[in-house]
Amino acid sequence: MHSDQLVSGAVTVSSEWVVITPKKQMAPTKQYQSVVLDVAEPLLQDNLHLENIRFANGSAVHPEAQIVDEYGNVHSLKMERAPTPSIHENSIVDFGSLPEDRAYTHLRLRSDRPLRLSKVLWHCFNGK
Repeated sequence: MHSDQLVSGAVTVSSEWVVITPKKQMAPTKQYQSVVLDVAEPLLQDNLHLENIRFANGSAVHPEAQIVDEYGNVHSLKMERAPTPSIHENSIVDFGSLPEDRAYTHLRLRSDRPLRLSKVLWHCFNGK
């Protein structure tokens, strides 16, 4: 039903772009693809406002993400907190749609405040 590819291990994202190039290109293998930022600190669980990403202490964070395809095209990702329950409980994910006819070579991340990630995943899944 789903598969995950490790894009990066632990990384801290700041206001400067961090460029991550995985060992293997991120290729669509299922119906839908998304980037998963597994956050190292607890996030506030609020399924009614997934666009408002907050740490458990109430402070907000606004990460930005772009993914670059094999042709050099840059795609901006809409990042939201993953709903709970889910397989990626304490994560920030994109819910956009990416072209399925290409591979993706690297990912760019930045955040308005330091954001510690335990890992970054390329998540592919089929809908119901």
